[in-house]
Amino acid sequence: MSGFNDRFPRGRKQRHVLIQTKIEKSKLTFEFYGTSDGREAKVVGPEEYDKKPDGSMKAKFVQEIYRNGELVRKMTFRSTYRSPDLYPIEKNPLE
Repeated sequence: MSGFNDRFPRGRKQRHVLIQTKIEKSKLTFEFYGTSDGREAKVVGPEEYDKKPDGSMKAKFVQEIYRNGELVRKMTFRSTYRSPDLYPIEKNPLE
């Protein structure tokens, strides 16, 4: 998924957040650590769709935010991936 939003809702109290990343083979993981404000987040997906033979496709996932077990916010994030053939890997001439 592409895109990054570093904006916080207005009125958010100052809290420290640690974002730790790790890569295992082709899987990128983000781990968030901080003081709980009582909300719980759930990610549904990702879902890949509109796949083409050239490798291009679209994908989306949904983030649901709950407070006390009640859904308070639902956001859908979408990405469009162009064909990998448009970006050939160039061999290092020194190899």
